[in-house]
Amino acid sequence: MGYNIFKATLRKSTGSLSMLRFVVSMSFLLLTLSTSIFGQSTVTSGSQTTITYTTAGSYTFTVPARVSSVTIKAWGGGGGGQAVFTNIDKAGGGGGGGAYTYYTLSGLTEGATYTVRVGAGGSQGVKGDNSTFESLSSGIIVKAVGGNANTSTITVTSVSNTGGTGGQASLCIPSAAASSGGNGGTGGPGGASKKGGGGGGGGSSAGPSGVGSSGTTVTASDNGGAGGSGDGVNSGSGGGGGNSTLSGSNGSQPGGGGGGEGAKANSATPTGGTGGNGQVIITYTTPTAINAFRSLVSGSWN
Repeated sequence: MGYNIFKATLRKSTGSLSMLRFVVSMSFLLLTLSTSIFGQSTVTSGSQTTITYTTAGSYTFTVPARVSSVTIKAWGGGGGGQAVFTNIDKAGGGGGGGAYTYYTLSGLTEGATYTVRVGAGGSQGVKGDNSTFESLSSGIIVKAVGGNANTSTITVTSVSNTGGTGGQASLCIPSAAASSGGNGGTGGPGGASKKGGGGGGGGSSAGPSGVGSSGTTVTASDNGGAGGSGDGVNSGSGGGGGNSTLSGSNGSQPGGGGGGEGAKANSATPTGGTGGNGQVIITYTTPTAINAFRSLVSGSWN
């Protein structure tokens, strides 16, 4: 009888060890796993997974097994550079950068679904869209506001060419964790020889390090103003302003404002720059291999 108990115990132990080897082997395979589908990329490093949504549009996020909380970071889209009508001796202002905010959502239920929306950068003279994380039951949980644009096309020199303001932290959800985007610079006043100063530079987006930087305001030069500087990872740079022959540059992602259109002669065809798309990043942690093994042995995931 003692021998049979020994065999049964050995069999159980051997099976547990085999399962442990399997779980640990699988965990090594997942140490650094990267996948990419249209509009989003997923990187798993150890027990942490990061999903980055970069293409403007809507996505569905489903809470994975044994994940109880996620951290959401969001950037609004950048505003577009101001437009200028043909043969007007005045340059457009740059678009404002998108705002940034973040939030950790806890108490999640496995299989619950949420909608992720990445705000598009505004085209010439158009505000950037908001980026959000929301649920059907609770509505918007996280919102990063898009940068503004000067929506008035310069058809006469009396039209204002100030840049669009950056997305405001006070309008974000949650606002306490948010930072405002940088403002677009004001366009040049014009000049007789080359049809005016360059467009104002676009503002950079905000980011984890704080508010975005503003684009350069042009005073007398035919060169476009420089865009606000972002690091290209945690904040997007604003596009440089155009001049009498060159279009305003597009803002970079996430959320850089577009450069303003330069003043132009009869035959010139430059345009204002487009704002950079916003971005949403979701990060969560799953159990380690040892914890997963303990759960399998106990027969419970709790």
